[in-house]
Amino acid sequence: MGVCFMQKQYEVITSEQMMKLLNTWYIHIREENDEIIHNIKREVDEKINRMEENQTLLVYYSLLEFRYKLLNENTIGSEAFPEKVEPEKLDDFLAYYYYFFKGMYEYSLKNYYEAISAYAFAEQKLETIPDEIEKAEFHFKVAWAFSFIPEIHISLQHVQKAKAIFDKYPNYKHRQADCENLLGICKILGKDFESAEIHLISALHLAESLKNNDRLLYRITKDLGYLYAAQNLSEKAIPYLESAYHKQKLYGYKAVFLLAREYFKIGNKQKATEFIEKGIRMCTEIGEQDYIHHLNIINSIYNTHNKKVILDGIAYFRQKKSWAFAEEYAKEYAGYLYQHGKFREACEYYQLALEANNKLQREDIK
Repeated sequence: MGVCFMQKQYEVITSEQMMKLLNTWYIHIREENDEIIHNIKREVDEKINRMEENQTLLVYYSLLEFRYKLLNENTIGSEAFPEKVEPEKLDDFLAYYYYFFKGMYEYSLKNYYEAISAYAFAEQKLETIPDEIEKAEFHFKVAWAFSFIPEIHISLQHVQKAKAIFDKYPNYKHRQADCENLLGICKILGKDFESAEIHLISALHLAESLKNNDRLLYRITKDLGYLYAAQNLSEKAIPYLESAYHKQKLYGYKAVFLLAREYFKIGNKQKATEFIEKGIRMCTEIGEQDYIHHLNIINSIYNTHNKKVILDGIAYFRQKKSWAFAEEYAKEYAGYLYQHGKFREACEYYQLALEANNKLQREDIK
């Protein structure tokens, strides 16, 4: 028994065996199969040290390990991208994954223009990837990045390419739901609320047919809440947002932010303040700077009326080239001031909103 154990422990793993295992691991990472992912990771970590020398596979392993860490929202900003890897020395296969994961990393930091730049390099290598599902995954991630600029037309092009592929595979209902969800987001951004609702309800039905779907259901119910919040239908938005929050209490800071804003809108400052405090605690724990600013801004607009916090927040989003947020908050505070008879101050913030909109339009032309 002891001899057999020792032989197994020190058995050399061939490159072919390791490549097959890494590919299997990546497929499950891509599909967000949490339990399987963690089990395979243990096997990968045990075997990588017994693999015959192969620098290419070590690079592939380091990239996949980083991609694995990106699954955990509580590691936002805490994981450095493997910069020691030199992309110009990689073959097309590894260069694709390097730039694709680099784009995902920048996206996780909300550096959307940097993400799109990395995705553009990855796209140059995409034709060398034979896996059709991987191509769909690429277009799906690119679509999300463009939705945040927002470049709705380009986002729609990419998500439709992704959906056309995922729809051919019955086992990819989770990604079909994700695509429907993103189509809904794009329609919200384009103010086509009727179409948005159709896509989001379709996404919800798909998600409800799946097992182990809490992460997916969180996203969809949150975005249904966002749909109604965007139409100032707070009473309709809040139940969806509450449902989303209860599905993801640890890292559901986006739902918490939306809940705080909707409770402010209906005049329930106590509930709104509770969610502001929860959201800031959550975001501080995971280093989520953008949403700390989001939360502080709406608290200042509807509660404390701290102009410095609002101006600092708008300046933060301008510095990050998040012109849509800079415009949104300047316009939102201008509207609040106007409703309370402070017309001169309202004009100042409408001017800030106009400047941000002009910047956004210029970025669209580039």
